Amino acid sequence: MTASFAEKDWKASNAGVDHPGAVEAGGGGRWTLGLVAAAIAFCLLLQLHLVFVQPVNWDEFRFLADIHSYARGELSGALLTFQVHFFGWLKGVGNEIEQIRAGRLVMLALEAGTLAFIWTISRRFFEPATALFAALGYVSFSFVLQHGASFRFDPIVAFLVMGAVVLILRDRLSWLAMAGVGLALAIATMISIKTALILPLVVAVAVWRLADRERRRETFIRLLAAAITSVVFLGLLYAWHVSTLAGATSVEAQQGLAASYSKTLGDMPFFPRRPYFLRSVTENPAHWLLLLLGIAAVGGGFRKTRARTLALLAFLLPLLSVAFYRNAFPYFYGVILAPAAIFFSAAASRPELRKILGPVALLLAAGGALHHQQALSDSAKDQERTIEAVHAMFPKPVAYIDRCSMIATFPQVGMFLSTWWMENYVVAGKPVVRDMLVRKQPVFVIADSPFLFAALEGQPAAEMRGGFLEEDRRALQSNYVHHWGTVWVAGKIIEATPAGSEVEFLIGGPYSVESSQPVQIDGRWISHGQTLRIEPGKHRIAAARAQRVLFRWEAGLPRQNANVPTELGFGRF
Repeated sequence: MTASFAEKDWKASNAGVDHPGAVEAGGGGRWTLGLVAAAIAFCLLLQLHLVFVQPVNWDEFRFLADIHSYARGELSGALLTFQVHFFGWLKGVGNEIEQIRAGRLVMLALEAGTLAFIWTISRRFFEPATALFAALGYVSFSFVLQHGASFRFDPIVAFLVMGAVVLILRDRLSWLAMAGVGLALAIATMISIKTALILPLVVAVAVWRLADRERRRETFIRLLAAAITSVVFLGLLYAWHVSTLAGATSVEAQQGLAASYSKTLGDMPFFPRRPYFLRSVTENPAHWLLLLLGIAAVGGGFRKTRARTLALLAFLLPLLSVAFYRNAFPYFYGVILAPAAIFFSAAASRPELRKILGPVALLLAAGGALHHQQALSDSAKDQERTIEAVHAMFPKPVAYIDRCSMIATFPQVGMFLSTWWMENYVVAGKPVVRDMLVRKQPVFVIADSPFLFAALEGQPAAEMRGGFLEEDRRALQSNYVHHWGTVWVAGKIIEATPAGSEVEFLIGGPYSVESSQPVQIDGRWISHGQTLRIEPGKHRIAAARAQRVLFRWEAGLPRQNANVPTELGFGRF
């Protein structure tokens, strides 16, 4: 049987060496492998628990909202929306929280697949006994344990790209495997353009395969076929995806790509998310030490097998993106650490470490338990109660405003209060709220952003330190009243006098009146507790005696003001 290219390269690199990557197969070696495998299973069980109890982050809500927007025929953006074709079934799973939890289970399954790919890749370069340690190093890393199964683009991208690398490292590059590489990379790119940050690794691994002189021509042709297949699949998938959207155009997609590049890569300071990187170091000192030991071990073999060493070092390329990528948030480490995880295997191959792999595995598992506890928060219960309350208030979907489309089954008016959106809003300097209220008629607001809360409360601009423009703050404050917890509904508070005044209502609908005495609206007298329909526009309001009158959107809204959340958090980021 002909040895594989990877096997030949590994044997050549260790000729005359007492197998520095080996863990004894018998006795203590089996116990060590058992401890490593048990530690991996333990971390996965911790993540399974987090699927159901960890607060939903704002971009998880947004990820789900696109799925519902597509189902309503309202989705028009072609970028970062391809996932809608895979998760349409979530619409039949309970409320938004339950749908995200179901989606998280899918992501956890994909992460388990990524772990299998990490192990498979590590086996191509290191002894099977130490290869498993790479998977443990990955899954026990704090950012991976807390966000690796989150309902985002990243677990999908990590799974597809690592799967593509596994196919490229196969002994024989079959045509079917190369088609699989092309399809995986095309789907990953359609899912998220951040896939481009990992493609240099794929190219480097492909180039390394060309070092096999016995099959160089055959390998080149099949790798070229994979590249061509990827481009063809990407074009076909994009064309099909656009055809299913509401009014998407190629021009908009090009503008979106240009804006994404400018915002995430162009004009970025060095280490734009340095605080998160430093937090990763302080939370995972053992992991970073192991990575450094692994890099040193790999670099030490450069003189013997330059091709193999360079190929291994290429697995660090995605990790280097934290130095310049704007969105190198904790969840992104689930993508960029997956390739670099093979250096945990390299570290485990060092003679001084392989003797204590069992205790080290227990140490990493204990760290995973700590990271699990850090991810827990009462915010999860507050999110559930708020979503349940909104559905009780509005049995049928109505338009609304919030930070991140928490009520994905309802149409959100279009604001997405991410740092990216707010930066563009401030630069534009153009008020948007009044026009949004008139055109979209949002019935309620969830104050799940400090900017929204401050505007609704009438906090002065000087105290807000940024956020909405003054005109937009006034539009929010003057058209909504507090109703329940963090929910504000369409309404107005008016000082009615005998002389009367004209009051403009931007949002039309049924309003109840809360007043101490009857109030006159367009010549019609209304008593406290009565309901009337008010159309958008100006209305004359007067009263026999001066009094404060509250108009509140009325649609059978329950008011439960005891023990309700007064603010909403989105968990540890």
